[in-house]
Amino acid sequence: TGVGERSMWSIVYYLGLLVLGVVALIYFTHRSTANPTPDPDHLNICFIHPDLGIGGAEKLVVEYAVGLQNKGHNVTIFTAFHSMEEELSFPETRDGTLNVKLFGNFLPLHTKGSMRLVKALIRFFYLSLVVLREHKKHPYDLIICDQISATIPLLKISGLKILFYCHFPDLLLTERKSLPKKLYRFPLDIFEDITTSQADVLLVNSNFTKGIVRDTFKFVKNELIVLYPSVDMSNSLALRTKKIFGDKVTIISLNRYERKKNIGLAIEGFSNMLNLNPELKGYVTLIIAGGYNSNLPENVEYEIELIQLAKKLNLEEHVAFKRNLTTEERDNYIRESVFMLYTPQNEHFGIVPVEAALLETPTIGCNSGGPRETIIHEETGYSLNPSAIEWGEAMETLIKDLPRALEMGVRAQEIALERFSSNGTIDKLENIILDMVS
Repeated sequence: TGVGERSMWSIVYYLGLLVLGVVALIYFTHRSTANPTPDPDHLNICFIHPDLGIGGAEKLVVEYAVGLQNKGHNVTIFTAFHSMEEELSFPETRDGTLNVKLFGNFLPLHTKGSMRLVKALIRFFYLSLVVLREHKKHPYDLIICDQISATIPLLKISGLKILFYCHFPDLLLTERKSLPKKLYRFPLDIFEDITTSQADVLLVNSNFTKGIVRDTFKFVKNELIVLYPSVDMSNSLALRTKKIFGDKVTIISLNRYERKKNIGLAIEGFSNMLNLNPELKGYVTLIIAGGYNSNLPENVEYEIELIQLAKKLNLEEHVAFKRNLTTEERDNYIRESVFMLYTPQNEHFGIVPVEAALLETPTIGCNSGGPRETIIHEETGYSLNPSAIEWGEAMETLIKDLPRALEMGVRAQEIALERFSSNGTIDKLENIILDMVS
């Protein structure tokens, strides 16, 4: 059945690309009018993003879109998935702050079987055709595309410059243990390399990702510009309140409920801390929080696995599990915690340590990937091997020395404001865009 569905989707995919390509070329190549001259103070900017749910990539798109809109530009976001449910989307995409247009959600993605990438590409090709159609009606000045590069050549039919934000090469995010999987992925990997190289400007989220992209994509000769994700501090409670701790304290781990996030490390490290210092039982609570979608089997399964791990380590009374916190709830939990536990290894960037720093909360994280750029070891937190023993020791150190934790938090906020505040990031993004359209 799996092989049959894979073959079916392969046929649909390649026929779909052929049909979409032919239709696009016939319909859009012969433009009756040229693109209008852009007004640099009021650009019409189009974002195209495959799945506008809740996650780091989606948070980046929202922050950039809001930032550019606040600069006086008109911003429209096209996506193949968006929900008005509070736990499945950011408030700016629901409350009218941003103009979000949904197309292509009728095409299957979460279905039985594999071929998820093929299905995602079909949806994104359809979405890109919609963008070209809308551009003819209401011309844009620039297209910002992220995550999926496959439609960049198609989008360039518009005559517009394309800015592509590469979070991480997709070809490195999947395993190829079987020959059929290798054969299936080979043309898609080459296609990703070639289409990524077609962007007029390429942005990446960290120096770590910059090095990976340069080593992975052989066709990409473009300059790679690092533009960090940004965090809006305008309404942060950290600027309005002083951080203090009560009779009991909390520590927090914040990630989506996905196995690659390695959240078990936080629970195991917490267990080791309590083994090192049993007197801390009842004084410290670990909060495991993150994005959760009951429609995604991995989210459901992994939460159960983590609950079982806590039970196995006799931590049921000391670990609290939270799903889909609101922005206010998340900020309050981070602000009230002594420190953040950020468990993923080789994370491409990881916005969580920055969000924690802005709320004067230091982070214990892995010494790999993007977090090496957001956590300064023994200054704004601890950058450690993914060892539950090392993590437990670092946790005990900070719990026993709360003044030091507070000092680290203050320093973390200072550096975060300097490097990652939305004002500086949006200014840099706007300058890049203005150079592209001039």
